[in-house]
Amino acid sequence: MSRKILTLAALAIWGAACADRPEVTPPDPGDAGDAALVVPAAVPTERLARLVARALGRPEFRSYLKAQLDASPYRERKLHFQRLLDREGGRALGAIAAASGLATAEVAREAAGVVPLEIYLPVPEHRAAWTGDGPVLVATAMHDRDAPVAFDPQGRRLVLDPDRPPAVPVIALVPVETDFDAPPARQECLICDDGGGGGGGADSPEP
Repeated sequence: MSRKILTLAALAIWGAACADRPEVTPPDPGDAGDAALVVPAAVPTERLARLVARALGRPEFRSYLKAQLDASPYRERKLHFQRLLDREGGRALGAIAAASGLATAEVAREAAGVVPLEIYLPVPEHRAAWTGDGPVLVATAMHDRDAPVAFDPQGRRLVLDPDRPPAVPVIALVPVETDFDAPPARQECLICDDGGGGGGGADSPEP
């Protein structure tokens, strides 16, 4: 069977699932609070996900990201993450760096050193419910059968159930599957076959 989406079957399954809270692994005490995060080189997106999650602890960034997601013309309100960092003179980049006490150049270098990423809420119920306030997680996964790894705004690391989304809204930071260079009404999944799926063409973005 051909693949319909890029590297993230776990989060894609959530899009059609109910919003029950899954079991999660307890946070590693070494990851809590302001402790430095040590992430294996094989999963570089985990560090970026944690940085974004930490920034979401600040109301200004939460409001900004919510507004940017709401304004996206692409399916599922997706945004190209690296391009988001460059918008408005690097506003998001600066906010993400400041929240973790890093130089903007360091965050920019890390973002440039990974595959192109997109950021969005993959679960329709989460997209409808998240107002920019309240609890939120930032999750990432690199391979089809990986359990999503998520971080909360305190930087704590959770491993989510790949078959059921949590009740807490989840923002995914994952490899690009959308053609952000195509007009939104003609966007297409970069790896889908003729059968469609993923970010396949839509006349208007999903809510």
